[in-house]
Amino acid sequence: MASRADSLVPAIKKSLRAWPRTPDHLCLFSISKNMPQSVMTELVSSISHTQQTHVGTLSEPLHPGTLSQHASSMPAPLYSVALARIPASQAIAFRSVIPGAPRIAVGRWPEQKETWHADPTARTKHLDETGHWAPLWGRQNVERRIPVELETIARNPSDIHAFLLFSDAFPQGLLEGLDSHFPHTSLLGTVAAYTPFETGREHTLFYGTSTQGVYEKGAVGIAFRSSARLERTLGGLVPIGPRLAITGAQGNIISSLDHHNATQQLIRLITGQQKARGEAVQDPQAVRAMASHVRKDDDVFLGVYAHPEDDMPLTITRIQSGHPMRGTLCIDADIELGGPQKYAQVYRNGHERGVADPFLPASIRYIVASGNETATALQKAKTHLTRMDNDLASLEHTFLVASDKGWFGRASTSFSSPAHTYAIPHTSASLTHSLT
Repeated sequence: MASRADSLVPAIKKSLRAWPRTPDHLCLFSISKNMPQSVMTELVSSISHTQQTHVGTLSEPLHPGTLSQHASSMPAPLYSVALARIPASQAIAFRSVIPGAPRIAVGRWPEQKETWHADPTARTKHLDETGHWAPLWGRQNVERRIPVELETIARNPSDIHAFLLFSDAFPQGLLEGLDSHFPHTSLLGTVAAYTPFETGREHTLFYGTSTQGVYEKGAVGIAFRSSARLERTLGGLVPIGPRLAITGAQGNIISSLDHHNATQQLIRLITGQQKARGEAVQDPQAVRAMASHVRKDDDVFLGVYAHPEDDMPLTITRIQSGHPMRGTLCIDADIELGGPQKYAQVYRNGHERGVADPFLPASIRYIVASGNETATALQKAKTHLTRMDNDLASLEHTFLVASDKGWFGRASTSFSSPAHTYAIPHTSASLTHSLT
């Protein structure tokens, strides 16, 4: 990283010269989108022409306080390049064109809508074959497709230890395919930065083998064959009230918490009351008075847990809306809250230390964080800053990507679990990779 963008060019070229262009290694990179156009073009050209197989993205600029935990910080703005070289025997590069959730489109011309070009009979064909509708509800990838580069290794899913990927804003189809074929494999990904003003593309993704490719849609990534695990950090959130059983839910809508009207239960916790017992309040005037104590601009979050004693939630997300009379709460997540028993914990912003997965030693850490959380993530990872001159510094054994869209991930578990999105403040994640 550097306070002057042109300082990065000779440093990156020097690193690339030490890496010969051979098929037995692949290159992973991320370039901050605030890079001047001429510098960005030179960096991308240098990487793509010297590394035969490369995977990369344009990312958000690093927060000015990223290096605040180190003794000597650098002036803003910060320009950054993350670069990693991985033996091909330990990783598989892939690109996905599997569609996710359809984009919202309005107007009279259906041929301009992505759903018009999709196979409208895919779900009915699957229903005819299986006779089961539930697995199809809300699914974008009913055929359970995965990128072609992963089709062979999917026969032995235990050979893959983790996935790292960069995506457009609609990764649902790819995630469903990976959940289906690799249900116990760690995963870390993020939505690439929006770049319409920098490159003329909504997102800018790079994927090349013998030739260079620049893409706007889909996803690119790495599947690790060697040991790699996900570490999550959730900080700065204060729990409100006790953890409650989700006793009524469908999709991302909760209707009942501890057998009580979910929204009224939430209001009681936010206003410092005990959790509700007995019948819900039915009088409209009393309900309005109850709801008036909650500010509409107050950010409230919900953590969803598999077990009441778990330290780390399956996901944590914003509460989007609630209806005190009907009792329904809507959370901002692509998750099925029905099925096996789950538990909920309400949070609001604060200064709590939070929770984190155990620290693991690693040869290299791939970190995704948002805003000033990059500084906390680097502190937790115990990274070492090397100053090369007044304008240039490097973080050893660290691949840092800033994102304003949060991250999605799944920790390696003995039970099948889908990847979940964490798009709230004060969260970060890293994939710890051991080159052994």
